[in-house]
Amino acid sequence: MALDGVLTRDFDVESPVDKFFKAFLEISNLPVEDNATAVVTMDDGDLEKRKVKIKISSVDISKCYKKLEGIITVTPMNKGGSHVIWSVEYEKTRPEIEDPHSIIDTSIKYFQGIDAILVKERDEKIVKEMSEELFKFIRRSIIKSNKVLG
Repeated sequence: MALDGVLTRDFDVESPVDKFFKAFLEISNLPVEDNATAVVTMDDGDLEKRKVKIKISSVDISKCYKKLEGIITVTPMNKGGSHVIWSVEYEKTRPEIEDPHSIIDTSIKYFQGIDAILVKERDEKIVKEMSEELFKFIRRSIIKSNKVLG
């Protein structure tokens, strides 16, 4: 069983490409706190192509994954809205660690939540709360996986 891999999903959102990408960058770039359970860093990416890499790290994550990075690319669609490609690159610490399918699926729900809020023009505070919940979920998933494999 391979220790490293890439999982990719693509989907469409209703939000205009620039509006969605800007909201994603602003909301996902959480400040690092002293007691943070996960640190999320973004590279400068290619803002013109609306592509950015996100690195997720924490003590718990490092027990299961040597590398856990997401790459998001957002492109306009002819009929309006945006096409999103979300890839998660990973390297597991041990073969028995599961591939991060739940992380990619939960991330997509988060992105769809951003879209729903933008389309309905709701308060971004809701999306920030979703962002915090997403990273808590990722941490819990990894801790659970690590305890099972113990």
